[in-house]
Amino acid sequence: MPLKLSKRLTSLLQHCGPDYDAFWDCCCDHGLLGMGLLEQYPQKNVHFVDQVGSITAKLADTLAQLHAQHYQVHTLNAALIDLPPAQHPLIILAGIGGETAIELINGIESRHPSGQRHYLISPNYQLYDLRTFLRQRGFSLLRESLVTENGRHNEILLLSNSGGHKNISPCGEFWQKGSAQQRDYCQRLIRHYAQKQQPDIAAQYTAVAQQYGLLT
Repeated sequence: MPLKLSKRLTSLLQHCGPDYDAFWDCCCDHGLLGMGLLEQYPQKNVHFVDQVGSITAKLADTLAQLHAQHYQVHTLNAALIDLPPAQHPLIILAGIGGETAIELINGIESRHPSGQRHYLISPNYQLYDLRTFLRQRGFSLLRESLVTENGRHNEILLLSNSGGHKNISPCGEFWQKGSAQQRDYCQRLIRHYAQKQQPDIAAQYTAVAQQYGLLT
């Protein structure tokens, strides 16, 4: 029986093309996305990564019952994954905060200073901070989209760790001017950044809120 995925996970899966040698599903909904990848690309290597042992143990049992092949389960911090130098991997980070995504990407890039990699990222929050970091690190954009499910909005970014593609916009370029979905998402972001009242960052995040305000 085909695996049933949520709208958000289905959207993520649609960004995972067949050209990659391996997929690294890091912290993504208890391995559901990786299971979808095993189903869609049965000859590809899929790595499941989580630092919580109870999650990886349960996942290993589930995969064994499914008689899945071409996979590995890793119990470790995703920042510590070892990527074979000759492979063209897609590293997937979804369902986490932007700050956590920054920490993981910093760790992965520090451990692998050479080689080109693609990342598929869909954080729950702190998108502006993440986009700023990616721009500063020289990442470039391959594709981006916005998916809405059960009243929640999630940005999806497919990225290269090297230049040569499209520059990453601070606020995204997937907006449809005047759409109710866009207004709702922007207004939530404005409220989020408007609440950051610490004296040393208040001015910075007021400016961020104003940028999102221009999109509504």
